[in-house]
Amino acid sequence: MNIFLTGATGYLGSAVLPALLAAGHSVTALVRDPSRRVEGAAPVVGSIDDHDLVRRLAAEADAVIATASPGDATSATVETAFADAVLDGLRPGSIFVRTGGVWVHGSGAELTEETPRNAPALVARRSTPGSWPRPASARC
Repeated sequence: MNIFLTGATGYLGSAVLPALLAAGHSVTALVRDPSRRVEGAAPVVGSIDDHDLVRRLAAEADAVIATASPGDATSATVETAFADAVLDGLRPGSIFVRTGGVWVHGSGAELTEETPRNAPALVARRSTPGSWPRPASARC
């Protein structure tokens, strides 16, 4: 299966990429920085807010797995526009999976971009930007 993956160099995506490759899939990885390594994948330099590129890559894929996010106040707008571009390009029968790190907000109240982080102990080490260790290998 041909997979279009965003966030391949991030916390979630860096675990998803080797798992996809180990399962025999071919992966096109959207990367912002051409110097970032996505070993085993075909890198495409661009951004999730380049809607023409996103539509094209989604149209070429059997599945889209999105793990990238700005992670700031623009996230809702950028991610909604990204999803719209994917859905515009996606062929009938293709798969779209979107994941993220909302769990760092804990549970309870309605979540917004302004909700402070209140991560449960299980994921607290991941909730501080800059402290996210890259997995040594995929654990699936």
